[in-house]
Formats: sequence, structure tokens, C-alpha cells
Amino acid sequence: MLRMMTDCHGMGVLLADYPFAGAAVNAYARHAAALEPSIDRYITLHALQKWSLAQSSPAAAVLTALLQRPAWLDGVRQRLLDPEEPWHPGGPWVAERLSFDVDRLDA
Repeated sequence: MLRMMTDCHGMGVLLADYPFAGAAVNAYARHAAALEPSIDRYITLHALQKWSLAQSSPAAAVLTALLQRPAWLDGVRQRLLDPEEPWHPGGPWVAERLSFDVDRLDA
């Protein structure tokens, strides 16, 4: 929901207009830090980081730290490489952001 609120103009309340946005993004970042990395979570965290940086939100530091955490990035890379992992439409975008060449994502 938070990811959708970052840029879905005309479809409801934007995150920038939500009075509790900073607290909600901060809480999500802390919660996500304890979860297993996934492609969806990486995409969500990236969108929230971009929003947080634009808003000069204190959550930006938490999100940046999580997106740069080696163990978390390794987990996302493993999911991109795992042939048992279902294909994800955001996989090529994530691989590009991580400067990671994954042949199976070109199919």
C-alpha cells in the first residue's frame, strides 16, 4: 500500500499527503529489516527510499541502510538466480539496479 501511495496520482491519498507517512514508512522499514529479502520487498523499499529522500524524511537513512545491507542484497540476488523461484516481472529492474546480469530474466 505504501509503495502504491508513492506515485499513484488520482487514485487516492498520496504518501506525501498522508499525515502519518513518516511514521508509517519508518515502521515498515524496521519491520522489513527483520523479514527475509524478496524481490517485491526490494522494489517497495527502493520506492519508499526515493520518496523519503525527496521528502527529506528521517526514514531515508533506515531505508538506505537496509538496501545496502550485504546479507539482504545477497538474499535478493539468490532469489533472482534461483530456478525454483517464480519469474517476477520486476526481476529485470531489480537486477539492473543491483548491476547484476541474470540470463534467465531476459526470457
